[in-house]
Amino acid sequence: MLKSYKLIICSIVLIMACAIVTAQTKQTLTYKTVGDVSLQMDIYTPTTVTSTDTAPTIIFFFGGGWETGNRTQFKYYAELYATKGIITVLADYRIKSIHNTTPIESLKDAKSAIRYLKLHAETLHIDTTKLIAAGGSAGGQLAAASFTNETVNEDTDDLTVSAKSKFLILFNPVVDNSINGYGYEAMGDLWEEISPLHNVKAPFAPTLYMVGSNDKLAPASMAQVFKQKIEEVGGRCDLIIYPGWNHGFFNPEENRPKVVQDVDAFLISIGCLAEDDRISQTITFPLMPVKYLTDDDFDPGAVASSGLPITYTSSDEQVATIVNGKIHVVGQGSAVIKAQQSGNEEYSPAPAVSRVLVVSSSDVTDEYWINVNFTKDSTLWKSELPPLAINGVNYQSSLNGTYLGYAATGAFGKFAVAGYSYTPFNADDLNEQFIYAFRLGTGASSLWTFPVIPNAGTIRMHVLCGNPAASGEFTLQKNTNGEEFGWEDFDPVIKFTAPAHASSTKSFVLEKELNLNEAIQLRLKGPATKNVHIYAITISKNNLSNISVSEVDKLKLNITGRRFSIVSDTGYNATIFNMSGLHMGNLKQGEQFMFSHAGHYLVQIKMTDKVIVRKIAII
Repeated sequence: MLKSYKLIICSIVLIMACAIVTAQTKQTLTYKTVGDVSLQMDIYTPTTVTSTDTAPTIIFFFGGGWETGNRTQFKYYAELYATKGIITVLADYRIKSIHNTTPIESLKDAKSAIRYLKLHAETLHIDTTKLIAAGGSAGGQLAAASFTNETVNEDTDDLTVSAKSKFLILFNPVVDNSINGYGYEAMGDLWEEISPLHNVKAPFAPTLYMVGSNDKLAPASMAQVFKQKIEEVGGRCDLIIYPGWNHGFFNPEENRPKVVQDVDAFLISIGCLAEDDRISQTITFPLMPVKYLTDDDFDPGAVASSGLPITYTSSDEQVATIVNGKIHVVGQGSAVIKAQQSGNEEYSPAPAVSRVLVVSSSDVTDEYWINVNFTKDSTLWKSELPPLAINGVNYQSSLNGTYLGYAATGAFGKFAVAGYSYTPFNADDLNEQFIYAFRLGTGASSLWTFPVIPNAGTIRMHVLCGNPAASGEFTLQKNTNGEEFGWEDFDPVIKFTAPAHASSTKSFVLEKELNLNEAIQLRLKGPATKNVHIYAITISKNNLSNISVSEVDKLKLNITGRRFSIVSDTGYNATIFNMSGLHMGNLKQGEQFMFSHAGHYLVQIKMTDKVIVRKIAII
């Protein structure tokens, strides 16, 4: 009883003093106009901020090499920290792909945005003594350069107002803009006065610097040099290196709880966030098996460590809705199911966890890939595509089972399709499989490795061209052994050229017949060509796998528990693969194969006059 009383008193104090809230209001303002370009910012204000209050404020700048991206990149963090009592801002700035600008204009806009917040601090309820500039990659560079640079400013800005923030939160920023770093050519002669690494001087804002140990674009070694320079002038730089994480580590949902934990600790240390003495809680959310149109409502199975009830939301109510805390299947397709727990006076809110639900039309289907529609102005985060393994299907492994993830040299992050509509998955013709969509050809020579294809017919690539000065030549390569050195060109070599074009909306389709009847991995090798994007790939199933009804009668696939056998009137040799293409074993007439795990598998049956491929489900 006494413990509960203390917890209630503690909760009341926390709610009053820490401004831990559960809602915010959003407004969108135009903070700057340059010619016919209007730049906007979204401002999230906690509902507890009254007309006489001021609150700490974080302004976020998105990444994308000053070429691509938009202000929604940090939307998750903006909404989250607004619930914690902090005003958060997502700001536009000019980028090359839309405005044909350089990092110089981007920096001018970032400074203008910070000045706007200061000039309107009273009406926006901003505590300018607790103003934090934050950003990722190129956006992190803008946050830092707004503090370190004195020379680059918009002519129309009020230069009596400083563009310096009081604190910096940097997510793998590209702070070295020298020839040994990133952005040297784009900045030209101004690189040295813009590069944050080369302009560190006292006094320096207390800084949180976060980077993945595997980051090749903004390496941890650069972070360590930046930290040393700040500390040499008497400043503070909290450096956090995440083992095994890559560039853009803060985007994937599974990484967010750790990122939020570290950002919270920094914010508490600088007096911008009150420490939450409530018990922290987490959500355990298992992967969901494939569901079917005829399935009853089901409990997704998420559990909070606190034991408090979980609430769910669905990203697509045409696929699934939430009814009385359970998932109600509506239609075929995929939806992201998010599990949330808001907390109470004893427990703090738990970080939300999401899982992908796939709904199919029948118990055993050839729908290997999730249905994704690309329509005009649509955008998709790579983190919303399936993780390493979902529903027994591994989308991203190599032939030898090595996890490749979404990494690609010089290409990562968000892509957008403008003025074009494409549906890669044809529900009426299951001979077509959707494989991937991405942005390729930015920065260094690019390599993009596709998931394993058990058997491939026609490969189709939709190419988006947007470089007026240079074309890009790409080569399709293959690998049948899963080893790093196993890559080779096709014979004859399959090459194509994306022609130079001034607009990022001109596209053409490349189609090539592959007719492969073995598990194979493909990759696309491209040059360092800016704005040549390949944004959708489909690979059809090999037509050799199609057999008539009369032929099916001569071939029986028997599954008893996890024992599998094939009965045929003629001889055969069968090879069994998991859905990532990993070889599981062989099977001959009169033999049985024992599966160790449930899941979906591919059986490739070689007969005298044909090759038959069947997908089987082991329960």
